[in-house]
Amino acid sequence: MHVNRGNKHYPKFPPFTGKESWNVWFNRFEDVAKRQRWTLDENLDEILPRLQGIAGEFVYGQLNRDTRSDYKYLCKELSNRFRIVETSKTFWVQFSHRNQKCGETAEEYAAELKMLYDKAHVNRDKETRKEDLLRRFLDGLIDDKARFHVEFIKEPKNIDEAVFQTVCFQETKQKKRSYNENIRHILTDSDNSDIECDVARIAPGKNKTRLIKKEVNSVHENLSNKIETNDMDKLREIVRAELNALTAKQNQLEFHKSCNTAPKAQFMKDRSHTNSYIKSRMNNDRKCFYCHDPSHIKRNCPELQNMQSQITEQCKMPSAFPSQSNMHKVREKHAYTNGTQLMSQNQSNKGSENQWHHQNNTNSYSYATPGSCLN
Repeated sequence: MHVNRGNKHYPKFPPFTGKESWNVWFNRFEDVAKRQRWTLDENLDEILPRLQGIAGEFVYGQLNRDTRSDYKYLCKELSNRFRIVETSKTFWVQFSHRNQKCGETAEEYAAELKMLYDKAHVNRDKETRKEDLLRRFLDGLIDDKARFHVEFIKEPKNIDEAVFQTVCFQETKQKKRSYNENIRHILTDSDNSDIECDVARIAPGKNKTRLIKKEVNSVHENLSNKIETNDMDKLREIVRAELNALTAKQNQLEFHKSCNTAPKAQFMKDRSHTNSYIKSRMNNDRKCFYCHDPSHIKRNCPELQNMQSQITEQCKMPSAFPSQSNMHKVREKHAYTNGTQLMSQNQSNKGSENQWHHQNNTNSYSYATPGSCLN
């Protein structure tokens, strides 16, 4: 479409909002301006009203009036703001990670790969370009079956042959799918009305045969009986498997229970025997730790109780609390009495032993006479 301005026809451009590619939009604008032989002021008049959205906010909100009045400075600022910095490395990264998108045809995918590769490698030889494009195209295909068919069966030499083989494979696959959908199935009416049904599978090029209603009903009954028997067999197998699993689990639990209870009972039995044996040994070998008398233990010792009673009596005396020296004196006195008793017992025992030795010696001396000794 063109806009009439007097005798001239001006083309109608779409606005630039900042979401479009600045390089594409500006190159188109420059080409049209050269064809129309516009001056710089006319270019400025045409480009200013077409800056809308983000581009309009940038131009009319951030740039000053002098920049907006100069066409070259304005284009420079717009290119710095909305251009996409792309180098050969960025294009190579995009090429190496480019895969076919959902809904994208093989032709569109191949064209995008060629564009990215040419921008990434400008002076690459033809053979290397063919190998790289073919490898990237096959690796990025969504359809795995098509990729296997084209790569290992057709073995294309370049990307154009691979695209052709891929499209052929996908079309033949789609034709088979539509043919399978057109195959008619046996239909039976629920109220048993007189209906003529087509055969289940009708091959192209053959005459269409028909079945009578009775034959259709008999086929349907046979199929339903087979389905019911198969379902019952499957249910029986499932129930048997569940019962076997439950019985195996129950047996395993009983086995673990028996293994856990038997050693515990034996351990408790052995423990009771050992405890009784230890108690019996303690009862036989026990004695008082204070006076060493086996007839009682320390807490029932009468001597210890007498000493404690004496200490309490000393504490109850009116001379206030007994001093620590008095307490030591009472204990030393009690220990002295116990020691004298033990010494008297030991001396009595030693005296009896000396008396026995003395008697034996006198008896031996009575048998020895002075004359016998001289002889």
